[in-house]
Amino acid sequence: MNRRSTRVVAVGEQAAALRLAQRLLARPGLCQRVEGLLDITDRDIENGYTADQAEARVRDLTRILAQEALQGWADATVRRVTAQTLAQQPDLVCHSKKKSAGTRRSVRSA
Repeated sequence: MNRRSTRVVAVGEQAAALRLAQRLLARPGLCQRVEGLLDITDRDIENGYTADQAEARVRDLTRILAQEALQGWADATVRRVTAQTLAQQPDLVCHSKKKSAGTRRSVRSA
């Protein structure tokens, strides 16, 4: 339920909106959450929700949005720091989780 505004938008606002759209497109999870937040807000207004009900719904969605934004920041930071460290110290060995539970035992012959 996306609504398009019919008001005249200044050039500076258009540029800001374009920058925001580009940044959100680079973060699909955040883009979906922001769009969902706007949809729910519009729907709540149309359905006559009380301010308390709307506040609770927006608070929950904002909490999820913040969590995803911070997780994206953390992931990007880990990638950046790892790349910098490996570039500075190429002889480092990266450790990762073991992918298997080990080697299967062989069956003994009778």
